[in-house]
Amino acid sequence: MNTPPPFFIAVSFQHSLKEIYNYILPNSVDAANNFVDGINKILPEIAKFPSAYPSERRLPTKRNLYRFRNYKRSYKIIFKVLKSKTIFVAITYAGRSDETYQQFRTAKY
Repeated sequence: MNTPPPFFIAVSFQHSLKEIYNYILPNSVDAANNFVDGINKILPEIAKFPSAYPSERRLPTKRNLYRFRNYKRSYKIIFKVLKSKTIFVAITYAGRSDETYQQFRTAKY
């Protein structure tokens, strides 16, 4: 059995996910739960080959550390790829302005 590579979920990711969950919840408990369940299934898959995903152009670095995966067309899972681990930084609405992405660039995980 293959063990997935180590990955970490930043507090900012947890906060983002909780905000989205609370936004969906008043309309449908099932939809909110399905959203979170889907995210929980995708994270280990991303962590297996994180460098296979495109660079996040709104968070440029020389080594393309920040990458993303689209989720349900309207959301982006943003993660940082380091040598020995993947850090999930945030999940955000894909249409957010460039300035809001800068808050995800931090060393405090």
